[in-house]
Amino acid sequence: MRHSHRIHRGQRRGFLLPLSLLVLTVLLIAAGALVDASLHELRMARDSALSVRAELTTDDALASILSSGIDSAFSLASRGVVRRSLAVNGKDSVITVLQSLGGSLVRASVSARVRDAGRRADARVIAFLMV
Repeated sequence: MRHSHRIHRGQRRGFLLPLSLLVLTVLLIAAGALVDASLHELRMARDSALSVRAELTTDDALASILSSGIDSAFSLASRGVVRRSLAVNGKDSVITVLQSLGGSLVRASVSARVRDAGRRADARVIAFLMV
């Protein structure tokens, strides 16, 4: 009887190490999935904030055009005359294009490119103005 008890005890001796390795592996995979999901959410939030910044930059440039007013010489220019300007502020850039469409109609196109931490966002606004 003693002999059978020793055999049974010897078979259970190597049971704890493989089980603990299996549990640790499952926990590591779950933790890796959680970290990956949170990093994905962080990247999406950063891209969204960068896109909003680009849109705000274009809106600000268009508001600047509207508040400064277009000179009457440009509004009287012949159809197709174009004025371009480039404004650079650090890593951000804004391109403004004004095109006379004849009469008192002007097309304003504003493009903004914003960069931050190796990422880039672009936004563009086109408006038709009566001068």
